[in-house]
Amino acid sequence: EHILYGTFRSENLLRSVHDRYYPVPHLFKSRVVSFGKGGVDRVVLGNGPRKILVLGGIHGNEFCGVEAIRLILQRHSLFTGDANVCAENLSCDTRWDRPIEDLFDDLTIEFLVGNPAALEKNTRFLKRNLNRLFDIHTLCDDERAENEGYRYELQRARIITESIRNADFVLDIHSCSSDVGSFALPSSMNLSEELAEKLPVKYVIESLAHMTLEGGTTLDCALLHDVPSVCVECGQHSHPDVVARAVAVISSFLSLQVLNEAGSFDADESKHSNKPIVMRCEFAERVSCGFEWLNQFPEFSFVPEYMPVFRDKDRGDVKCPIKGGAYIVMPSSSPVIGEEALFWASAK
Repeated sequence: EHILYGTFRSENLLRSVHDRYYPVPHLFKSRVVSFGKGGVDRVVLGNGPRKILVLGGIHGNEFCGVEAIRLILQRHSLFTGDANVCAENLSCDTRWDRPIEDLFDDLTIEFLVGNPAALEKNTRFLKRNLNRLFDIHTLCDDERAENEGYRYELQRARIITESIRNADFVLDIHSCSSDVGSFALPSSMNLSEELAEKLPVKYVIESLAHMTLEGGTTLDCALLHDVPSVCVECGQHSHPDVVARAVAVISSFLSLQVLNEAGSFDADESKHSNKPIVMRCEFAERVSCGFEWLNQFPEFSFVPEYMPVFRDKDRGDVKCPIKGGAYIVMPSSSPVIGEEALFWASAK
């Protein structure tokens, strides 16, 4: 099964007699790390008791997480950057200020590419959206996967599910079709929301992670297994700063996982002077037949109550339904019938 339908190409794995992972020395002898396209898609480092999972490339056209992981492995260090970080900052050696080996006594870190085959083809997915396959019934439905031709992506979902189940915290890195900087989507757990507000992002949107119309996301899976998790959208897919944002988020996330003596996240507030704007998602709007936008709405546009936003054949003109108005989050640039057109969010 694993050989035919979605095995990961993994190296840098050494297991001790205590069932903990240790880094293979050659990873730190080379400045060229083959992670992602054409390389391995799983690296596990460290021998700490706290198990941390970082996912990139769940969608094959969202390369920023995979590239950010590759840079961190290549530099052997974590990077310091805020929500306004730019690509030029990555060449500043003084920002790569914490050797990743410093974490190894506290953490076991797994870096995992979600959909390597889609990444190779620079396409969102091959047959089915991988980030809708983590529902327990879908994970068990071999017959449907065989009939509809998505055996590879189902097997990837099963591999990722096992990594999620065994983790103490999960970070899933994405990019999107519009650009307003990075924003975090924590799962509906207090620890997830607490950590999200400490990351170098501009916005935190609570509850949205579990409001996709189909469900079955990585964060739905993590919530099912009681594992705290955060998804971060790092901006527009091809934006010049999207990789730098991903590097800053992953680095901050890993540093935060080394808990203080009280067992809490110990953020350095001096590094992130501007706290993110926190919102709560209300619900999603579905794309139906005849859908069309009535205006251009950039990400996080504020829409007054009763203002028309889009129309379709079933509902006619659809207005903002939220009392006092609301913000539009993740408006679809290429609406697909049955998928989300947008999410409504209110400021907390």
